[in-house]
Amino acid sequence: MSLFRLTALKRASLCIKLILYYSILMNKETLKYIYQQFSARPLPKLYARNYQLPIGSGKILTLVGVRRSDKTFLLFELIEKLKKQGVAPDKKRP
Repeated sequence: MSLFRLTALKRASLCIKLILYYSILMNKETLKYIYQQFSARPLPKLYARNYQLPIGSGKILTLVGVRRSDKTFLLFELIEKLKKQGVAPDKKRP
């Protein structure tokens, strides 16, 4: 059945069920596994960009942009920069 044929109430109910289903699957151990898998693989090849993220301000940064605007690769650059500075991947904040 197409989602477009469902009423708004049934679509909302289906979305809530999916959210609950995935929140049950996303427990602490699953997140640890995903992080370990991500940190074990090498980063993709990066190209230098003219934009630098303002890190060190003590504030939470949000990257917002259209699809394929290099948001993920800016984060990959940040990860690479922190690795070169000697920051451990599992460093915990105070």
